[in-house]
Amino acid sequence: MPVAAPQLKDSYWQLIEDQLIQQFYDKFFKQLFAIVNTPLEKINSKNDLIAAINSGRIVWNGKYYRGQLNSRISAELRKIAAWDRRAKAFRGAPPTWLLGQITIAASNSDKMLAALTRAVRELDIPKIVDEIADNIDYIPTARNISTDVSEGLGIVPEYNSDLVRQRINKDFATRIDRSIKNFSENQTTRLRNLVEKMATGSLDRRHLRQTIQDEFNVSKTRAKFIARQETNLFFSEQRDAQAQKSGRKYYLWKATDFSDRTRAFHKALDSRASHQIYDITNPPLDTIDGQHHNPGTNYNCRCSAIFLNDGEVEEYLKRGYKIAFGPKTTPKK
Repeated sequence: MPVAAPQLKDSYWQLIEDQLIQQFYDKFFKQLFAIVNTPLEKINSKNDLIAAINSGRIVWNGKYYRGQLNSRISAELRKIAAWDRRAKAFRGAPPTWLLGQITIAASNSDKMLAALTRAVRELDIPKIVDEIADNIDYIPTARNISTDVSEGLGIVPEYNSDLVRQRINKDFATRIDRSIKNFSENQTTRLRNLVEKMATGSLDRRHLRQTIQDEFNVSKTRAKFIARQETNLFFSEQRDAQAQKSGRKYYLWKATDFSDRTRAFHKALDSRASHQIYDITNPPLDTIDGQHHNPGTNYNCRCSAIFLNDGEVEEYLKRGYKIAFGPKTTPKK
């Protein structure tokens, strides 16, 4: 009887995702957060304006006081400056008692930026890539995927063989490592551009801490993408390879459901709608990205395959189903 392929489990990629997020934090952001949170020269004052200047929430740019205003800070500023409606900021030169505080705050900002610049400039991409790769434990995910796929297809797990186990672990690690290298190069470039914008003034230093936090949030999103995408592709490759070894080259495409969550083209590929049988080695064209995919190999695809042996293929052909032809072959005349 037809064999439904095992389904991708969240647990497969969650372990990889958690490790990647931790590694990205350790290698790129831990030092940066330490720098922006390091206490520099402090100004002890109960004055709300001075406290805001010291923390960087208010900055005097030589003409205007800009930043995060509240009622108490505004009240202090009205004593020394006038509100400029057009600029939407307080305008005026600081009195002598405040100028020294502004100088210290600016010096603190310069020191912090200099430390960030050094840290980002010294990022060693090859070393970072190697260290992240060494610290990621791929084996549990590779083992679980390979074993679950074999058992789901009713065959002896390949992972029981030492030689095959080493190959499977290496294949999965190589796939993740390639994505780590691409991420590390892009992340380093982004961080260097970020501190350069701060240095040139095109990026507001007042939001320095939040800017780095936002950048880390981007890296976490990227870690999730890498973990899910690469685990999904590895799972599908294992599924397809082991299905062929079990004598099941053809399959029925099964969409998860026919709701709005499922891509329209994938619903059209569903064998119940298309009355087509698909070949693992000759997958159909996916109009979403213009590539050829088996179920589950495109990003976030939740579709699955129901594998058929030769006898089952013949039965479906008698029922009016046709074998779909992908890019590598054409129908015989």
